[in-house]
Amino acid sequence: MKNLFSKKAILKLKELYRKSLISTENENGINIVWFSPNFSEEQRNKPNLKMHCHTFYEVHFLLDGSATYQTKDKSLFTVNAGEFLFIPPEKKHILVDESGSFKKLGLTFSCSDTKSESYVFKDDLFCGVCDDFVKNTLSNISHVLVSGNGAEVSILKNCLFALILHMADSVTTKSEDFIGAPSDERVTRAKRFIEDNAKRDISVGEVAAYVYLSSKQFGRLFKQAEHMTVTDFIAKCRCDKAKKLLGNKNITIAEIAETMSFSNEYNFNRFFKRVEGITPGAYRMTI
Repeated sequence: MKNLFSKKAILKLKELYRKSLISTENENGINIVWFSPNFSEEQRNKPNLKMHCHTFYEVHFLLDGSATYQTKDKSLFTVNAGEFLFIPPEKKHILVDESGSFKKLGLTFSCSDTKSESYVFKDDLFCGVCDDFVKNTLSNISHVLVSGNGAEVSILKNCLFALILHMADSVTTKSEDFIGAPSDERVTRAKRFIEDNAKRDISVGEVAAYVYLSSKQFGRLFKQAEHMTVTDFIAKCRCDKAKKLLGNKNITIAEIAETMSFSNEYNFNRFFKRVEGITPGAYRMTI
C-alpha cells in the first residue's frame, strides 16, 4: 500500500484539507470532520501530544511503516502497513512510537445525534486489516486526487462515506433508504463498467469498489434493481460478448477463448455451457 499516494496526491489532499473542502455531512447524519495525510518525509517535527481523546471517531490507515498507540489502561496497539486503527469518541490514547519511515492517512467523522441510531460502531479501540474494499477505495482516492479533473471533491466525499459505512459494526437503516431506489445511478454505472470490460474476468468486489460500495451493499442494491445477482449479470455479459465473436466463423473457438481471457478452450466451453446450456460450437451451428 505504500505506493498508493504519490507526492502529487499528498499535495492535493493537503490543499483540500486546508480549504476545508472535505468536511461535510451526508443525508444519513455522518459528518466527515477531516481527512489528511501524515507522511514521515512531510513531517519536520514529531507530534508532542499527551494522552487525549476526541468527541469524534478517528481512523488511522497505515500505508507504510508502523505506529504504536497506548490507551489510558496501558494497552498497546501496534498498527503495521496494510492495517488501520479505529478509535471511538472519548477513548483516551497517545501515539508512543512510529517507524522512521511511515505513511498514514487520518480520517475522522461523527454521527449526528438524531441519526446515530442508524449506525453501530465498536465502542473500543481495535486494529483491523485493510481488506480489498478499503485498498481499492484508497487507491481510487489517490487516482482521483492525481487526475485533478474537477470532480475530485465530490468523488472523494463519496469514497470516504463508503469507507465509514464499511467499518460500521452494523447498519440498522433500511437498505432501500440508504442505498436508494432501484433506479440508483450506481447500478447504471456498474452495468456499463461490466459491459465495457466483459472480455476479461471481473469480480463483484472490483465492480463494487468502482461505485464506492462494499460487495455486500452493492450486491443487495444490484439485485433489488435488476432482479439478478451481480455474478449472473457478469456471466451474461461475457456470454453476450462471446456470442458476437462466435458470429465470425473465421475466428476459431480457441482464439475466442483467448480473447475472452480464459486460460484455455476447455474452461471457456465449460463456462459457456453452464450459462447458455450449450457449447460454443453448438451455438455457432445455430447462427
